[in-house]
Amino acid sequence: MASTVNIAPSILKKYILCTRCLSRQAKEKVSGNIRRKGICYICNGLMERIDDLLELTLAALEEYRYKSFLLGAMVPSQMLEREDEVRSRFKIKGAESIKSYLTKQLGKMLTKKTGKRVDYVKPDVTINIDLVGNKVTVRSKPIHLYGRYVKRARGLSQRQERCGNCMGKGCVKCDNTGLSGLSSIEGIIVRKLIDAFKCERTKFAWVGGEDKDSLVLNKGRPFFVKVINPRLRFAKPRSVTKNGVHVRFIKRVGGLPDKPLRFKTKVRLLAECECNITSAALAKINALNNTAISFLGKHGREVSRNIYEISAKASGNTLNLMMLADGGFAIKQFVGGDGIAPSISQIVGSKVICKSFDVLDVKFTD
Repeated sequence: MASTVNIAPSILKKYILCTRCLSRQAKEKVSGNIRRKGICYICNGLMERIDDLLELTLAALEEYRYKSFLLGAMVPSQMLEREDEVRSRFKIKGAESIKSYLTKQLGKMLTKKTGKRVDYVKPDVTINIDLVGNKVTVRSKPIHLYGRYVKRARGLSQRQERCGNCMGKGCVKCDNTGLSGLSSIEGIIVRKLIDAFKCERTKFAWVGGEDKDSLVLNKGRPFFVKVINPRLRFAKPRSVTKNGVHVRFIKRVGGLPDKPLRFKTKVRLLAECECNITSAALAKINALNNTAISFLGKHGREVSRNIYEISAKASGNTLNLMMLADGGFAIKQFVGGDGIAPSISQIVGSKVICKSFDVLDVKFTD
């Protein structure tokens, strides 16, 4: 390895370098009175544009509210190759690279200008300076929320279909919601979060679901939502009420659940039978307390869920049921009897149709 003492004059005999690039190779600050003519062989004038890059970065950050950042850069491969060439010729090792120097200097300048700090572990925003495309992109760390919703009006679906134009990515046609409309619980939540956080889009982890015509009462159904690229990170949406749905955003959490959550659901069912329901059938239904019921799940695999409590009352051919069961229990399937045993239809001895079911409570069991 060549000594770095007085290496700068030797390099300048072979290459034209700017003060910053020369100082990096020499591993010490080189006096600016060394005479050089022409454009820097390594950075091609990039270091003279560092203030412009700062302005470009500040413009990209204008919409964001944050406390910390991490800055990266995409440097043209030719710059890196030219720097390697110089170092190889003079056997320079351990010197700071142009990419590292650039991001470090811009980070210092950004901190001085904005008062925000650099965070190498969990930055609020990540800034990428693309020197090839001459553009700056900013991504804000996702925020995850836990909430619950109560639904006191029938006719509203839990989930919204994706926008057919952008397939959920967000576009002008869907007003950047990624949804086909806002006529759902998901739509109401997404609209509120976009308005509050100026986020790009959202991703949900629902804790079960219900029919479009079901009510969700009492404390409501829990949900988790990931707010992607939130520009206003310090927003604190508390609730939203619309079309008979009341949503509460309870707290921020570390992330979406990484495995299916276990929970119990208390439901109220109204069913109708093709014939009158006998007292003997009613007794058999009420005897299903603490019974495991097996049925085919969505992917054709056999699934087992428990009924912890069940209480049935009949009036002619009408059946009223109150039931506490594991989350994911196939309620309508249990009533109709398709691919499940025992079922209400099987016990009654005639076809029974679930007319409606309402969710009265949802509780986590983990």
